[in-house]
Amino acid sequence: MLVALYGGAVAMINTLLLSRRVAQVEEQSKTNSQSNLIPIYVGVLERFIFVLAALGIGLGLLKWPPLPLVGTFALAQLAYMLKSHRQSG
Repeated sequence: MLVALYGGAVAMINTLLLSRRVAQVEEQSKTNSQSNLIPIYVGVLERFIFVLAALGIGLGLLKWPPLPLVGTFALAQLAYMLKSHRQSG
């Protein structure tokens, strides 16, 4: 149970990092009319490193089983993606 909660928490934090970066870029675009993609790329790299490290800790350091950890992470990410797709469409 704890393993599945950890996987879901990693997905939730990943989504929060994305929403924080999007809000930051939207705020910057109000003052700068030029589109600057560097903050977007930095956000992608930040999220990739976070997920890699968090899953690495869960799988490698804590030696938790991969199926509940990665499965819950993947399902939570899919749910967030579907929810955001529905809101935008």
